[in-house]
Amino acid sequence: MDASLAAASRACCSPLAIFIQIQGCVICLLLSTGWCFAAFVRSRVIRCLKKNIEGGNYFAFICEDINRLEHSAQLDLPRVSVIMPLKGFGEHNLQNWRSQITSLYGGPLEFLFVVESIDDPAYHAVSGLISEFKDSVDARIVIAGFSKTCSQKIHNQLIGAEKMHKGSKYVLFLDDDIRLHPGSIGALTAEMEKNPEIFIQTGYPLDLPSGSLGSYCIYEYHMPCSMGFATGGKTFFLWGGCMMMHADDFRKDSHGVVSGLRDGGYSDDMTLAAVAGAHKRLISSPPVAVFPHPLASDLSFSRYWNYLRKQTFVLESYISVVNWLMNRALFSSHCYLSWGFVLPYLMAIIHYLAALRAQFIDNKLMESNVLSCGLSLAGCLVVCTVVALLSMWNLTKVEIQLCNILSPEGPKVSLDSYNWGLVFLAMLVDNFLYPISAMRSYYTKYVNWSGVRYYLKEGKISKIERLKENGASYSDLGGKRLYSKRTIILSFILISLPSSSSSKPFSKIYAFGDSYTDTGNTRSATGPFSFGYVSNLPYGSTFFHHSTNRYSDGRLVIDFIATNLSLPFLPPYLDKNSDFSNGINFAVAGSTALDHAFFVNNSITMDITPQSLQTQLHWFNEHLEKIGCGGRHQQCHEKLEDALFWIGEIGANDYAYSFGSSVSPNVVQELAVKNVFNFLQALLAKGAKYIVVQGLPLTGCLPLAMFLTLPNDRDRLGCAASANNLAKNHNLIIQSKLEQLQRQYPKAIIAYADYFNAHRTIMNKPAAYGFTEPFKTCCGSGGGPYNFDIFATCGSPDVTKACSAPSKFVNWDGVHLTEALYKVVADMFLHRGYCHPSYDALLNHKVQGR
Repeated sequence: MDASLAAASRACCSPLAIFIQIQGCVICLLLSTGWCFAAFVRSRVIRCLKKNIEGGNYFAFICEDINRLEHSAQLDLPRVSVIMPLKGFGEHNLQNWRSQITSLYGGPLEFLFVVESIDDPAYHAVSGLISEFKDSVDARIVIAGFSKTCSQKIHNQLIGAEKMHKGSKYVLFLDDDIRLHPGSIGALTAEMEKNPEIFIQTGYPLDLPSGSLGSYCIYEYHMPCSMGFATGGKTFFLWGGCMMMHADDFRKDSHGVVSGLRDGGYSDDMTLAAVAGAHKRLISSPPVAVFPHPLASDLSFSRYWNYLRKQTFVLESYISVVNWLMNRALFSSHCYLSWGFVLPYLMAIIHYLAALRAQFIDNKLMESNVLSCGLSLAGCLVVCTVVALLSMWNLTKVEIQLCNILSPEGPKVSLDSYNWGLVFLAMLVDNFLYPISAMRSYYTKYVNWSGVRYYLKEGKISKIERLKENGASYSDLGGKRLYSKRTIILSFILISLPSSSSSKPFSKIYAFGDSYTDTGNTRSATGPFSFGYVSNLPYGSTFFHHSTNRYSDGRLVIDFIATNLSLPFLPPYLDKNSDFSNGINFAVAGSTALDHAFFVNNSITMDITPQSLQTQLHWFNEHLEKIGCGGRHQQCHEKLEDALFWIGEIGANDYAYSFGSSVSPNVVQELAVKNVFNFLQALLAKGAKYIVVQGLPLTGCLPLAMFLTLPNDRDRLGCAASANNLAKNHNLIIQSKLEQLQRQYPKAIIAYADYFNAHRTIMNKPAAYGFTEPFKTCCGSGGGPYNFDIFATCGSPDVTKACSAPSKFVNWDGVHLTEALYKVVADMFLHRGYCHPSYDALLNHKVQGR
């Protein structure tokens, strides 16, 4: 063993090995130089923006010259069509789409979301988003159908270009995995207007790793390319995630743009870059065109590997002999430099091992001059590596700062979330695997991407296979669901390392609400009318295997929130023997926003839960008194600022109790919203800083509502239209009140959890989320379309068993939902953009301690 190590050490000091190690140092220094130059260009833009802001142009993030924001100047802006080819639906998509359609461009603007079919989960998610902005944004969905001669993305782009407005001067192609800045469209358009010779305007993503090794490999893969986009103008690089072009180039097929893409095109950016090179057309990248690119939180190593395969596969596509020669040169140089980067580190390890072993064996075996040479080379590599990492760190810091300035109201990006040990490991892994991936692409001539297998022949797509049954159900970067069928994705064998941060963002949760949030304050004896059997099985049968007095077969949304924050399930306040150190649940089943006296005074005397939101606030005040925080002490404020206040749905019972009474729903709505507003004001006054308020769900889609309403009272979902309209209007007013509170308490973060649209998205396409029974009650009786009888409800002597597969049901007992539904809704709140501002933004704000 020692002899082998000594021989390896001598071999690593041969002239060829010394050349390889010096070359590795040179590669590190070249990368450092490029990143320093890129940081300089981006920093210059930051200084310019800050100077404009200090000079009184507080809208510098939108427009450099404030005079161009005058109404008269805005009238002359050209029309732009934004085309977004979509495939699947992932955790960051809604937030990204919102950043795109809420652009502050002052000219005529249209958005075309292009999907291959209505079966794509993106179709229903986008439909909900468009309906949300229907009065303020010109947006529509285009069904492209399946591609036959090119990649699905290119096919969607070309169909979108065919459908764009006839008066559009420019067309902007955007991927759905980037967050656009408010002024990005205006900045790109201004450059196009300033220089008509520009063929394509582009930008580049700033990857936001999610913590896994795979996500850091993608970040590291993109970083060397980023210096080619930070030129402040002309570049030879092109990124398909952001491309602005002249619309007439597509209408007239200028330079063969359309035909080059349509006839066998696989990669949009590589094809268009080849067209630009062949016809000597200008590609430009303005220095402000850098966009946050959040990577999927569950991005496994296998998904990174498939992404790398896609990146190397593009080098096998070409449109001309010159393009083929350029790709071969890029292929060869990239492979050479990748392993030329990795090999010196392997040699350095040998040098260090030999030096360590030399301390314990005969010096004749380990020659001192060899050891000295080896350690010198290894030391130089360490220094060059540190310089490279510092340069990468600096460029990332500058780009993060630029992104935060360009999106002052958006979620703040932080450098603190980057793990630089993983970055270094990713540099080695990515550069080692790149040549392997490239060689595999060269010999196989096929790749799987987003559920489709593409085959190449003579540089063009020759065959397309759709792998819906046996292929992946998720795309590789965004973690997007591609099909409605649920499958398990097996990870690659290599390890995905955890994030460097292990601290909990919140030390406790305080929850309020009704039975959708109650974790045990209500028992059978105190439950609402007709639902007084919560202490009996089959309640709790799915997860806990016994009743926990939760109105479901298992966990609720608040339970998934606690798990996400690495906190235990919240104990109910009325369980005085519980440990309240991690928070308390004050929610009560049947609770109302209105005080109990309101119903008594209006002769609504049915069996109504006496506890209201005011009762829960009283309990919270009692708790504060017990822990010595009854006053306004600074220490108590700090404790509350470290807590998340989760306000579950509240108000649905108010409408239900007053149904059929002499009290108008409008009166109930006005007073209920007022009470919720006062309740939130009281929490904020006591020091609450982080609050999430759930809206009402689709109350009209509950079996009870459909059981009580007439058959002609149905909306397009098949639900009780009157009940859903009440919930929708209630939510709209709540949202306006939250905006008012946010202005009143600017240091707080008050998020709205959009239960209504999350629930509606599921009900639009339940099979996409694994549900086969959207209306039928799992634990009920009576059969029929709802399997619901108000006089024989779940847990009663007549109903002691539930359905065999609760995870396939949306509804649990006719009023409450299944654990499976709550899990999907919680995921939509946490990761899929149904919180405004986003849950990630709230956590970032908390972690950064602002």
